[in-house]
Amino acid sequence: MIWFIVITLLSLYLLITLVLWGSQKGMIFSPGKEIFRTPEDEGIEFEDIDLHTPDGLTLNAWYIPKSGSTKCILFCHGNAGSLSSRVDTIKLLNEMGFSIFIFDYRGFGISEGSPSEKGCYIDTETALDYMQNDLRISQENIVIWGRSLGGPIAAYIAGKGSFYACVLESTFTSIREMAVHKFKLFPTAQLLRFNFPTIEYLKQIKNPILIVHSPDDEMIPYVMGERLFKSASEPKQFLKLHGDHNNCYFDSIEEYQKAIKSFMSEC
Repeated sequence: MIWFIVITLLSLYLLITLVLWGSQKGMIFSPGKEIFRTPEDEGIEFEDIDLHTPDGLTLNAWYIPKSGSTKCILFCHGNAGSLSSRVDTIKLLNEMGFSIFIFDYRGFGISEGSPSEKGCYIDTETALDYMQNDLRISQENIVIWGRSLGGPIAAYIAGKGSFYACVLESTFTSIREMAVHKFKLFPTAQLLRFNFPTIEYLKQIKNPILIVHSPDDEMIPYVMGERLFKSASEPKQFLKLHGDHNNCYFDSIEEYQKAIKSFMSEC
């Protein structure tokens, strides 16, 4: 009887491990498949743009110019939804005086293809090339901005050039450490096919860095934001917000706006 229980529990453990291994892509990427809202719904003019990646995909992007602004944000969004899910953030940043270039990774929204870690980097490099070559925005006027899953993607890009600044919001040290945090009883670090090593990319960044995180974040531990800040090179700043993973920017809106404007002016 005891051996039966042991074998049953072991079989169940192995089954769950197999399910975790097979479903990891779906747990990391949760793309929305439609555009149901645009900046125009908020009275904000924008350009709808097709980006063409080196591996033959067409991506959807938006350029939201701000009259009088000299700085443009390249925004790398999180793991879920589509461009439509970022309209409130676009409005907030645009009202703060920034132009914004934002795009959907492959497989998100109406962008072609299927999400992958390598694909996210290729897509972001494609967006950056368009900003520099087609919009004629110089590197020193570009702010590389990443939120959540967009954090390691932004850090990867920011480490490859001389940009005005880099902002990393509510992001993790690496997907592997996140997997260990979420699934402590399983060998997730050994089975994971993804990495997204934010903390390693961060060490390559020589531009001013702002790390933003909330202790109330229910998805990504606050301690990871603190570790990222410690690993970053000077000049750097840390902004502590309040509110959950998706809403802390709006729950702390006055503090958020003040800190962003101060950081940008000091850069």
